[in-house]
Amino acid sequence: MSSKLDRIEARLADLAQAHADAPLRDVALLRALNHVSGDFLARMRAALKPYGLTDWSFRTLIMLPRVGDADATPVSMADLALLTGESAPNLTRICDELVRQGLAVRQPSPEDRRKVCLARTPKADAALEATAPDVWGRLEWVMQVLTDEEKALMTGLLKRLAERLETEAGQGSRRRPPAAVA
Repeated sequence: MSSKLDRIEARLADLAQAHADAPLRDVALLRALNHVSGDFLARMRAALKPYGLTDWSFRTLIMLPRVGDADATPVSMADLALLTGESAPNLTRICDELVRQGLAVRQPSPEDRRKVCLARTPKADAALEATAPDVWGRLEWVMQVLTDEEKALMTGLLKRLAERLETEAGQGSRRRPPAAVA
């Protein structure tokens, strides 16, 4: 385990003395996920910076279909917010910047004229192609410590957590769910 995560667990042990009912294993797991994600994003930002891309612009571009790809499903702003996990106001800012840079274009939705869809341009494809060796190489380097089975297990477990959070969000509740019954 990394020294950073060891230090977090040691601090959580101190917390346990003051708050015996704190779900320490759960807190430690979420902190570990947060740190791993943050550390990887820092590396991704470094890889993208020479190309004038941010992690958010990259994550947005890879979710967009190519301009003129008749077989691709158009991506509306609402769909894009879901796919990227970004808030609508921030996503609008990101997309405005992508359009300004010539990396994306806005198009009317083929199903609903009230909706606006986005597509990536050939310039975006070139940028993604240029960044691919560095970005995908870093991802593969990080993930190679896990077997395919471990990756599948982790993906399944994270999906379960995501579904749990989506269920609560769908209920419109910001309150703490009732305590688990033993």
